[in-house]
Amino acid sequence: MKRRLFIAASLFAMHLSPALAADAVSFAPQPPAIDAGAWVLMDYTTGQVLTAGNEHQQRNPASLTKLMTGYVVDRAIDSHRISPDDIVTVGRDAWAKDNPVFVGSSLMFLKEGDRVSVRDLSRGLIVDSGNDACVALADYIAGRAAAVCGDDEQLCEKTQFAGYPF
Repeated sequence: MKRRLFIAASLFAMHLSPALAADAVSFAPQPPAIDAGAWVLMDYTTGQVLTAGNEHQQRNPASLTKLMTGYVVDRAIDSHRISPDDIVTVGRDAWAKDNPVFVGSSLMFLKEGDRVSVRDLSRGLIVDSGNDACVALADYIAGRAAAVCGDDEQLCEKTQFAGYPF
């Protein structure tokens, strides 16, 4: 009889202890350790920000710049300013060798003096996410990369991308 009572009491205690422990312990997760200058984790369904770090710090938009450059290239093709078959001679500023801006970035691996069609550079820009292809196209369309950035700024003012630093 004592054995049955002991087993029953033990089972009751084991059943009850997790319920009491759950009430006493807070399960609020800690933000993850992320090695990034700025980041945001959002709930996809609600849009609620779950955790963030430097979320209001203005950052360069990375590949968004390439997408905008691709859009400017498409507009130039549509307006017949350039053709997909035009041949672009890659300049020194689009060459990754000894260019600290391109260190660790996605590249098409162009070399100074390479002759590449606008079509192939566009593919290198969109498919390879090539920063060198982006600079080569910007140089070709605007004469230099900085000038196409001005085109992007004007375009951004007309779209939802206003305020992004291109």
